[in-house]
Amino acid sequence: MHNQPTSKINTLRYYTRKKKKKLSKKITLDMTNSMKLISKRCFSKAIQVTHRLHVQKLALETLQKIKNKYRRDKLWILKIN
Repeated sequence: MHNQPTSKINTLRYYTRKKKKKLSKKITLDMTNSMKLISKRCFSKAIQVTHRLHVQKLALETLQKIKNKYRRDKLWILKIN
């Protein structure tokens, strides 16, 4: 029976060493720290890039918050006058 790795990180390390595969040059990630940690440990030389969809979503949510605050402030000023 083979000596099989127990965790996902160990599995990735095992197969990249065992098969001597060329490591990825670039890895696209979501915005979670766990994915960042796993990719850094298993593919230390690869460039980490955050997936465009996650960046766009974060930017749109932030813009929406700014717009809502602007509307509330404007309504508050109109109520005072």
